[in-house]
Amino acid sequence: MADVLLTVHDLRHVVPTVAPVIQIGVPMLTMLISNVVTAIVSVAISWYISKRGMAGVKIDLNNAKNEIAKLTGNAPAV
Repeated sequence: MADVLLTVHDLRHVVPTVAPVIQIGVPMLTMLISNVVTAIVSVAISWYISKRGMAGVKIDLNNAKNEIAKLTGNAPAV
């Protein structure tokens, strides 16, 4: 019982410093959304690499680099 009373006593001193951070809520929501987006992107990339293989990924990257070079070569000069 004494341990519970000590915990309650400690929480009484911690809550005033933590409560304003928790009440704002926007940073926690932002963190949650960014974690979910990061997880989705990482799963998508790992699925793509597992299906395509590293050799296929290198081919795709070279193709993308060549397409970008074509587009920048065809861009009109300003």
